[in-house]
Amino acid sequence: MANYFTLTRMGESSPSLFTRIDEELCRHLGMAVHETQWANHWYDWIGLGISMGMSPEKIISLTDPDDERGFAMIEYLRTYYEWDAWYQAGR
Repeated sequence: MANYFTLTRMGESSPSLFTRIDEELCRHLGMAVHETQWANHWYDWIGLGISMGMSPEKIISLTDPDDERGFAMIEYLRTYYEWDAWYQAGR
């Protein structure tokens, strides 16, 4: 079964586009936006954690201690976005 997630900017009523979030993360971290890759591959590992129902603290605990960008991205998302996942453990 697939896992899905959304990120909704605090104060807004509908989920944000992932490309917009990627642009924000790049701006926040002083990175160039890449045409085909997510900044620091955030969608692949932070997004996966969110879609699996992980809390920010759990994702942080699984992050490489040397990944300063990763920690900054998680903190940014935790500060400015509400996380939602269609995930249910068990039956």
